[in-house]
Amino acid sequence: MNHKQTAEALYAAFNAQDLPGILKLLATDIEWNAFSVDWALAIGFFKGHAGVKDFFAKLIGPTTGQQVDTLFEPKEYFVSPEAVHVIGIETGYLTGRVLDGTVANRPFFNNFDHTLWFAKNGRISRFRANYNLAQAGPTFWPPPPNAK
Repeated sequence: MNHKQTAEALYAAFNAQDLPGILKLLATDIEWNAFSVDWALAIGFFKGHAGVKDFFAKLIGPTTGQQVDTLFEPKEYFVSPEAVHVIGIETGYLTGRVLDGTVANRPFFNNFDHTLWFAKNGRISRFRANYNLAQAGPTFWPPPPNAK
């Protein structure tokens, strides 16, 4: 697979919530970093496959996660020899785990901005996510599908 195909496979695994499929695409010593609003649970620096599992538990874990996604869609891929930069959109609902439950079941809107770097063996060796989790929205650019 080339880098874009690997990135596309990663996002397909995200949408399928296929953690083993995600881990297959990652180097065992991956650096996984996520930046967002200070009340998000799935932020910080994560290392290795154990760290990525921790990240996803904080993001979408059924009892520990911050959100339930209704849409997660990469919109554009920008490819260089060492990296792929991906921008996309996401919507869903926040869980009772966020802000002491005061925003439970409220919608969120997100423009995500990810960069994936690759090791020589083609696996993703570094991942950086920037996301905003806006509670007022939609804040999308470009507009989501079927927007009027």
